[in-house]
Amino acid sequence: TTYNVRAYATNSAGTGYGSAVSFTTQPVLIAVLTTSAVSNIALTTATSGGTVTSDGGSTVIARGACWSTGTTPTIADSKTNDGVGTGSFTSSITGLTANTTYNVRAYATNSAGTGYGSVISFTTPQLPVLTTSAVTDIRLTTATSGGNVTSAGSSTVTARGVCWSTSTAPTTADSKTTDGAGTGGFTSSFTGLTRNTTYYVKAYATNSAGTAYGNEVTFTTYGLIDIDGNGYHSIIIKTQEWMKENLKTTKYRDGSAIPNVTNATDWVNSSTGAYSDFDNSQSNVAVYGRLYNWYAVVDPRNICPSGWHVPSLNEVDILINSAGIQVYGPFY
Repeated sequence: TTYNVRAYATNSAGTGYGSAVSFTTQPVLIAVLTTSAVSNIALTTATSGGTVTSDGGSTVIARGACWSTGTTPTIADSKTNDGVGTGSFTSSITGLTANTTYNVRAYATNSAGTGYGSVISFTTPQLPVLTTSAVTDIRLTTATSGGNVTSAGSSTVTARGVCWSTSTAPTTADSKTTDGAGTGGFTSSFTGLTRNTTYYVKAYATNSAGTAYGNEVTFTTYGLIDIDGNGYHSIIIKTQEWMKENLKTTKYRDGSAIPNVTNATDWVNSSTGAYSDFDNSQSNVAVYGRLYNWYAVVDPRNICPSGWHVPSLNEVDILINSAGIQVYGPFY
């Protein structure tokens, strides 16, 4: 602003003035600053900042970094607040989205307005993309799964495998396998499981950005396995442990084959051990198990898996009583 000024002096006669001179005040400018390089770039965070080299003739009352996915971010976009005055400052950028390009610049505000540093672009990294394979070959303490890494993300996959837990949402902090690196399908073998226990499983893949997980699948280990390799779950009822599914074996415990009878007349007239599938259809075995005649049940070679036996009448009575049903006499 331009001003005119003159000196004055007053006596009893009045006031006298000197000659007028003019001057103009220096203008207040917006602050001058630079933007720091972006570092520590992660999935949702990064670090930048800036240096205010001149306050423009008025105190800097706010400074920081602003960013957006647009080409020219301003303080109307996301921003940090990192103190006041001139000098260097560091800004922590948060709330970002993975695999996204952002533009960032430092800002400083004084009475003249807001000045900005140069715009710097950066891209957040991307985690791998993968799916979890169905669990197969379930046994008493082992099982098989795996996964398929369909995209490495923004950097090479350095580790992959499956992780599992008896609680939902397992992570690599739980039990896990390590099954190579890179993209593509892989197979994982679970070991050290507990029989008759439900587990939750996710495939995982790790790159420099972090660890990604596939979909969650669940399975339950078997409580027992028969001579044919069929697995069964079991349940504890009071003091007894019972199979939860019907028997499916086609062999006695020693490996001897149990004859398969498909004709009703032969079944009725049979005088040796035999089995049949319901409606003579193997498709029914998974649901109903197999049907065995009396001779197969009492055969000393035993149709039950090792460590198991056909229940005695007394054991059946115990089961019935444990359900709160009073047995007043034998049902046999």
